[in-house]
Amino acid sequence: TILISLHKKILLQRTHSIQTMIAGITKFAAFALSVAASSAAELKDVTISLQPAYHAIPMWAAQEKGWFKEVGVNVKFTIFPSGAPQVKAAVEEKAWEFGIAGSVPNVIAGSQGILTIGISNDESATTEVIGKPGLTKVDNWPPSADDLRSSIFAATPKSTGELLLRKCLEQAKLDFNDDHIKLDVQQGQLMEALVVEGDDPQYGCLWAPNTYTFRKANPTAEVMCSGRNLDFPIYGGLMVREEWAKENPEVVKKVLAAYLRGITFMQNAEMLDDVLSISDSWHKESGTDSLVKADLQEDLHLRPLFNLDQQLDHLNRNFANGYVSDADTHYLALEDFLFDQGVIANKFLPKEYVKDDYMKLVSQDPELRAYSYYGAVGAGGLSTVSAASSGDSGEGALSGGAIAGIVVGVLGGVSLLIAIFIVKQKRSEPDLEQAGGAATFN
Repeated sequence: TILISLHKKILLQRTHSIQTMIAGITKFAAFALSVAASSAAELKDVTISLQPAYHAIPMWAAQEKGWFKEVGVNVKFTIFPSGAPQVKAAVEEKAWEFGIAGSVPNVIAGSQGILTIGISNDESATTEVIGKPGLTKVDNWPPSADDLRSSIFAATPKSTGELLLRKCLEQAKLDFNDDHIKLDVQQGQLMEALVVEGDDPQYGCLWAPNTYTFRKANPTAEVMCSGRNLDFPIYGGLMVREEWAKENPEVVKKVLAAYLRGITFMQNAEMLDDVLSISDSWHKESGTDSLVKADLQEDLHLRPLFNLDQQLDHLNRNFANGYVSDADTHYLALEDFLFDQGVIANKFLPKEYVKDDYMKLVSQDPELRAYSYYGAVGAGGLSTVSAASSGDSGEGALSGGAIAGIVVGVLGGVSLLIAIFIVKQKRSEPDLEQAGGAATFN
C-alpha cells in the first residue's frame, strides 16, 4: 500500500511538473505571437507613386519579393499615367511619400517641396531621333540646309524628347526654330505620322517603349541621334516629399534599401529569367502588357540602373568636379530648357532639391548597406536588418516571420527538455516490479 501510494505521489508530481511547463510554454507562445502581431501592425505605411514604365520595376520587385516588409515597411502603390498629375497629387493632397518619374517632373516638383534623392535610370540611349522608314543615317543625317522645310522635325512639346532634338540639331549645326519644327504631337500621333509616305515629319523623337514598338513595326527605320551619341544623360528621378522625409529619415532609408536591392536583383545576370518574369508581371499590372520579352531585355541592356555606390557616384559633389555632380549637369541643362519654354517660372540650383543625404544614410548603416545588394544578405539576415538597422524598435523591429521562427525554436527546445525530464524521472523512480518488491526507503 505504501509503495502504491508513493508511486501515485510520483506520478502526480510528474504530471504537475509537465502541466506547469505546458502552461509556461502556452503563455510564452501567446506572448510571442502577440508580439508578432504587434510587430506586423507596426510596419510603417508608405505610399509610392509609379508610372507604367521600366523605371518602376525595382520597386515592384521589392514588393513582390517581400523585401519592403523584411525591412519593416508596408508599401502601397498608386499608378499615374504621367508626371504632371503625379506631382500635383503630392503637392496638393500629400497623396504619396515616394515617387518615380522622368526628369521633367522632378524639376517641376523641386520647387514645390519635393526632393530628388536618387536616379531611377538613364534614358539617354532610348530617347532617340528616328527617321522615316527608308532614310539612312549615312545618307540622310543631318539633312542639308536646303532640306529644312516646314515640319521636317517633330517632337512632343516641353519634354526630354524636345530637349534631345534641340541637342541633336545643335550638334548638327542646324537651327532649332518654328519654321521647321512641329511640336504639337504626342508620341502616338508622332509614330503614325512617321510612317505616312511623302509627308512630314521626316524625323521624330521617340522614347522607350515607343521607340521599341516603332522600330519593331518598321525594321528599316534608323536611329539618327540619341542621348548616348551626344554623351547627354537623361536621368529619371526618385522623389520624396521633403516634409515627410525630414520627419521619417529611418523609414526613408529602409525604403531605399529595399528599392536598391530590387535594382541589384535586376542587375544580376544570373537572375535574368526571374527578372523578365517580374518585369512582365509589372507591365501587365500597369496596363502596358503589349511589351514582349525582347523589349524587356532591350530595356535592361539600354537603360542602366544604379546601385547604391553608383548612385552616390552620380550624385557626388566634390572639389574635383567643382561641386557639380553628374546629376546636376543634367538638371541644369533641363532647367534652362524648361525656363526658356515657360514651363517653370524660376530656375533653382539642383543642389536645392537634388540630395544625396538619404543615400548616404543607407551607406552609413552596415546592415542596410549590405541588404541593398541582392545576394549580400541571405535569409538569415532578415531579422538582423529588421531589428538592428534603425536602432528603433517601434517601426517593425522584428518581422512576424522572424518572431514566428523564434517561437517554433523555443517550443522545440522546451519539448526536448520535457522529454529529457521524463526520461530522467523514469530512470530515477523505483522499480516496483523488482523481486519481492524489496525496495527500501528511508
